[in-house]
Amino acid sequence: MASKRELFDFQRLRDEFRAAKTPDSEILLEEYATAFMDIAGFFDLLGTVFGFVATEIREKVKILRAHRAESPEHYASLQSMAAHEIAAGITRVKPTKSGPVSGCRTVLGLHRTLEFVTRFLYRVKDMPDEGHTSTAAGEEYKATLARYDSWLAQKVALLAIKTLPTRKVFIERNVKQSKDEVEAIADSALGLMAEVVDITQKLLEENNLLDLL
Repeated sequence: MASKRELFDFQRLRDEFRAAKTPDSEILLEEYATAFMDIAGFFDLLGTVFGFVATEIREKVKILRAHRAESPEHYASLQSMAAHEIAAGITRVKPTKSGPVSGCRTVLGLHRTLEFVTRFLYRVKDMPDEGHTSTAAGEEYKATLARYDSWLAQKVALLAIKTLPTRKVFIERNVKQSKDEVEAIADSALGLMAEVVDITQKLLEENNLLDLL
């Protein structure tokens, strides 16, 4: 079992998403990327079968940070990134030898993952201690990420999901906070994550960026 300091820090994730959202509902790119590094760590804790998800998240964060390092004024927020890439006609750029994939394409993949994680954790929050997190994860995966995954990827993901334990064991094994502490902060944390999902969805939808992948 991972040591306590390595466990998923739900309170820190809440604070990171709080920092990522401005009062004007802009999503700050660096803070957004930092929160996703913790989400990658969360997938690490779920077992080696989830390692590919964690690796993919970290690769996407690396791409966003590379864009930001090269052009910080254009990649300050998701909104400024989208405006810049739309104006430059590069939203659909795929990785090449001369440069990384577009920020918008990268964010779309992260956005889909965050939608799944948020919906799954809402289900975990509301289920009894002996409830099966595998059932909730499977249902939410089918409603979100599975719509974009290949048949083979779906099979692999659903097999991995079957290994997830009951709610009680899930929290004890994977989360830094106690069950009572998680329940105390869950609404605010998940509310912030849901807001980021909604703001990002609206941004992508209004700019016709939902079909980049």
